[in-house]
Amino acid sequence: ARTGALADATVADRKYLSSININPAALALVEDLSMLQVNVSQNLNNNMMLENVTLPAFRLGNHFLGAQFGIHHDRGFETFNLLGNNPQPRPSMTIYQMDVVYAFSIRDVFSFGVLNNISYSKNIIAQYITYYPTLGILYSPSRSLSYGLVFRGLGRSPTYFIPEPNQSNCLQRDNCITTFGSQELRKSLEVGASLKLPAEEDSANFSIYVANEKRFSQDGLWYKAGLEVT
Repeated sequence: ARTGALADATVADRKYLSSININPAALALVEDLSMLQVNVSQNLNNNMMLENVTLPAFRLGNHFLGAQFGIHHDRGFETFNLLGNNPQPRPSMTIYQMDVVYAFSIRDVFSFGVLNNISYSKNIIAQYITYYPTLGILYSPSRSLSYGLVFRGLGRSPTYFIPEPNQSNCLQRDNCITTFGSQELRKSLEVGASLKLPAEEDSANFSIYVANEKRFSQDGLWYKAGLEVT
């Protein structure tokens, strides 16, 4: 949620352990490796739930190792009628996901990292195992200033299509056969920076994040910026 609120501009963020989802090299420079983080969310566009837990990380010299686990599944808060009835058809599938992250630091200033994502997806007619890595570099010459670079797009990820209720393979809203498969990822290269003030404080109360991303299948660049006040 924090990364989304900052317009996904946190490629150079080293504040929280969850930053490994954007730049795995952050694992070696993050401020608190003992953090345990749990996320729960529902995508109202497809009635899919996501529960995700990021475990505390380990350090052995200049080597760092972290892991997180997640599950995507149908139904969610709507089951308890917390959000009312959603007119979208419900999918029929489950995705189990594991991320293993390794990072290596040089003098606690420069770091390299790789996030390995393994997914097992299934429904009543198909199942897939997919894998993709994310590669990252992070350079932080001071507590207040960091630069990051990330390459994404290798490997494959699960994909699915939920038919409309009036289509032939959807007998009713709660009985839709989800079309299921895997896809190649879009390759992209992203660079960015973060500035945290005041520079001498352990905990910054004003932070600026900027990044730009080149998506190789599209023309131009994507520019991102985020502002955080604590």
